[in-house]
Amino acid sequence: MPHYLVRATPKRAGLAKLQDRVDSGEIAKLRPFGKALSNALSDARKDGEGRAVWEQLDFGDPPLAEERKVLDEFFSSIETEIVDEMAGRKAIGAMPRLVKARRPHV
Repeated sequence: MPHYLVRATPKRAGLAKLQDRVDSGEIAKLRPFGKALSNALSDARKDGEGRAVWEQLDFGDPPLAEERKVLDEFFSSIETEIVDEMAGRKAIGAMPRLVKARRPHV
C-alpha cells in the first residue's frame, strides 16, 4: 500500500471550515477516498514553518488526484513523498496538531 507524507500550505481562514467539514462527517462520506482523507486530516500536524503535514494512504497516480477536489480548497503547494507505512506518522508524531480534534474521526 502506498503511503505518502504530505506537506501543504494552509490557505488563510480555511482551517476552521476544514475542521467543520471533517467534524460533520462530510469529507468521510466522499467516495472512494473520504474515510481515509478524513482520518488523515484529523491527525494532520503543523511543522515549524506553519505547513500542514500528514500521512496519507493513496492508490492514485498521481498521488492525491481525487482528493485534490477537497484539498485545493484548503491548501496550496501540496507536495507528496512516498514513505514506508507508519514512517510518516512517526516523523510527525511530536508536532502540534494542525486543528484541535473536537470529535472522534471516522
